[in-house]
Amino acid sequence: MNDQAKIRITTIVAEPSYTPTEEQIKRAEARRRFNRSYVYAPIFLLTAVVLGLTGLMIWSIFAPNAAESAAFLSGIADIILILVLLPTIMIWGAIVGLPIGYYVKRYQERRQEPTPDQRYVHQYGRFRILIWQLEYKIDQLADFITNRLLPAITRPLIRTHQIGAAIMTWLHYWYDTLTQPNNQ
Repeated sequence: MNDQAKIRITTIVAEPSYTPTEEQIKRAEARRRFNRSYVYAPIFLLTAVVLGLTGLMIWSIFAPNAAESAAFLSGIADIILILVLLPTIMIWGAIVGLPIGYYVKRYQERRQEPTPDQRYVHQYGRFRILIWQLEYKIDQLADFITNRLLPAITRPLIRTHQIGAAIMTWLHYWYDTLTQPNNQ
């Protein structure tokens, strides 16, 4: 086997292109501690309570006195149902509550610091200001069409017609010159 035919295999170790700063590492550790304390621990605790209540409910099913255990089982089933549905209720409550909170916050901010568009609201009304804003946008659009768009379209068109007219005039000149009898 030829020495030139040997393939050389090398491993390339890439150095990390980014190393976090000390403050970023501290913030990551603080976030990890927060998640353990306030996210993972409550979820684990709630899961343990639900599993414990489910185990208690299953154990009471096989209890010897069925008359007393029926009411107990109903109560435990209700508690388990409430605990299981609680996250769903909170999510749907947030979905409904977030837009309401957003509009309340926006309303309060508007009342504290009126924007330039709102300083005439009490004098003229929202509808008239909306119509004025619409009129301003239409004027801007008309100005754009008249001063920018139409010249950009008509300039090449007029130039093309000029060139075409010059060519036609030139062709008519040569046609008339070549078809007329020579008066010598």
